[in-house]
Amino acid sequence: MEIRVTYASPKPAKPRLPQTDGNGGYGWHLSNRPTTHTHTEPTPDGGKTIYAHAPW
Repeated sequence: MEIRVTYASPKPAKPRLPQTDGNGGYGWHLSNRPTTHTHTEPTPDGGKTIYAHAPW
């Protein structure tokens, strides 16, 4: 299974501390735990899409 998440920001994805004020920080941890690998590709509008591949 492939899971895709697109972000407007072109900055590289990286783990960060989850924020309890609604400013994120959960996505990288949630997508990496159950997946076998991830990769990122730029989008035509200057953002990025993260692809996470799960074994199920």
